[in-house]
Formats: sequence, C-alpha cells, structure tokens
Amino acid sequence: MKACIIQLTDGNMSSEWWKDIIGHFVRTGDFLEIRCWKDEQDEIIRASRYGEFKNVGEEVVFTGTVTNALLNELLTYESEDKAIYNKMPGYFAVRLQGSHYKISSEHYGTELYVSVDDDKEIAFLKEVTDRYEDCFSIMVQN
Repeated sequence: MKACIIQLTDGNMSSEWWKDIIGHFVRTGDFLEIRCWKDEQDEIIRASRYGEFKNVGEEVVFTGTVTNALLNELLTYESEDKAIYNKMPGYFAVRLQGSHYKISSEHYGTELYVSVDDDKEIAFLKEVTDRYEDCFSIMVQN
C-alpha cells in the first residue's frame, strides 16, 4: 500500500476537504474505531451509538463498523468548538478501514494518515488538498 500523510497547517480551514476524503473512501460495513478523551462526555455519548467501548488509559475507545448514521454524522458534522482549530470529525481520533484503504484521522482531523492500493487514489488526495493552496503539508510514501 501507498501512504499519504496530510497535516493541516491552517487551523481556520473548513472541514470540506476532510469530508471529501471520507466521502470518497468510507462505506457502510467498514471497520471503525473512535477514540475520545475520558473528559469528553458529549463525544463519548455520541460515539456510544456506533460500537462497543473499552477504557484505555485516558481514552475511551469504541470499535464497530461504519453505519449509515455514522457516515452521515462524519459528512455533516460542524464543530462548535473552534477556539484552537476546527475539529473536523468532532472526535479526537477516528480510524477507518475498508478493502482498499486505511484512514487514521488524528487530533480532531488535523492529521490524516491514508494508506491506499493505487496511484489513482493518491492523485485524488493531492487533488483535494491542492484546492486549498498553502493550507497543508503533504507527504507521499511508496
């Protein structure tokens, strides 16, 4: 697999780029992991609808499969907490995996690690990030 690391460098960016990438790859039935900090009660309540949980250190980790409801949430969520930066998915970490991709969205979506099978998907990722000049640091590993 080829890996693409996308680091958001403009904290005021909208979440449209993140939603474009998630909407392109993620399908219902794909593997899901959501990580929340233990003090994020609202996020924990939201995430509890999507999987079984366990406490891991200072985090609450939910695992399950992507549902239509979750996919809809990821594609429509708008953060109200933009004090430091725009929290793309509203969860500290979201990890998703399908048959042809693996995505690890970290630090509320400001860091995205995407592994894909072919160069067409890498080209798609570059196309999305190129729309927002000077807002990303991007690295591709073969």
